[in-house]
Amino acid sequence: MRTFSTTLSFLAVLASASAHTYVDHLISSTGAAVDAVRHNAHWTDGQRNSPIKLLSSPDMVCGFAPTQPAASRLTVAPGANFQLVYGHNTVNDDIIATSHHGPCNIYLAKEPADGSAPTGNVWFKIQEEGFNAATANWCTDRLIANKGLLQVTLPAHLAAGKYLVRSEIAALHEADALYSQNPARGIQMYVSCSAITVSGTAAGAAFSPTVDAQTFLKDTTPGVQFSIYNQPGTAFPKNFGPVIATAGGGAAAPAPAPAPAPTPAPAPAPAPAPAPAPPAPAPQHPPTQGGSCNTLIPACWARQQKCWSDSQAAIQKNGWNAATQATQTVCANMASECNSIKCTWTRRRRSSARQA
Repeated sequence: MRTFSTTLSFLAVLASASAHTYVDHLISSTGAAVDAVRHNAHWTDGQRNSPIKLLSSPDMVCGFAPTQPAASRLTVAPGANFQLVYGHNTVNDDIIATSHHGPCNIYLAKEPADGSAPTGNVWFKIQEEGFNAATANWCTDRLIANKGLLQVTLPAHLAAGKYLVRSEIAALHEADALYSQNPARGIQMYVSCSAITVSGTAAGAAFSPTVDAQTFLKDTTPGVQFSIYNQPGTAFPKNFGPVIATAGGGAAAPAPAPAPAPTPAPAPAPAPAPAPAPPAPAPQHPPTQGGSCNTLIPACWARQQKCWSDSQAAIQKNGWNAATQATQTVCANMASECNSIKCTWTRRRRSSARQA
């Protein structure tokens, strides 16, 4: 028999609990800041920058609980461009963790007359930015370098009217495992919807293909499970999800030019800070220190995965609130406990026959 001691350290699990991102506002081609991002009354309490991991969640449409229309709308001409302004907790901070490599995709859908979020097979992709082999970086790397600015270019043949812009970042730092198999990991989706009005009177042409934002990504979709640690970025699919849509079989919108660095426009006045969530209770079953890793570690991670599963179910049922936020903190603390178990692995030495 031989034994050795180990201390587990899964830093990605801990980093994922705090390093998030969101779209704060839009900037027009003239540099004007517009509060056109769709959100609800509790948008500032952690909903806006949290990732979606359940790919069939209704939140895949416009982010967590997007129940309110945007405060304002940005008017844009067909073929023109504007910018999305990303931040981590606020604008002008660290934008998104440098470990959160992944692609950025932009979709459009006509906004329903009643102001609700578009559902069904209505979204079409107009822009995608993934891994750039020439510069060996991802869209998220370029987003950080550009201080949170992501330029969007509208198709030239887009019909006039009211639209929602669905912006999507897919962070791959934990995508080496599927969320459905390991709720502590999985691809992280950061989704927002912004309101625009496409100017003019043109009827335009129908764009295709279209997808349902709640169902188009599945465990089997290329790129949903992808290891940025063991696979080169060039192996990631060029089209994550559908291809860029075309108007009546015409050419797709041109790739966006690198976003300029405009004079920063004042950001919309921030909402008052919400009351902090109550402190999270300690895990009910803290892992035991010492003993055999063969039994302690699997048992600890099984409890932690059940915590995440129960937390996601509560969010689906009740939405994001102080209670569900506290529960997710408990789950993160449990992951920290599991990562730091001090125990001993036991292995049997196999005997082997020697040849004469």
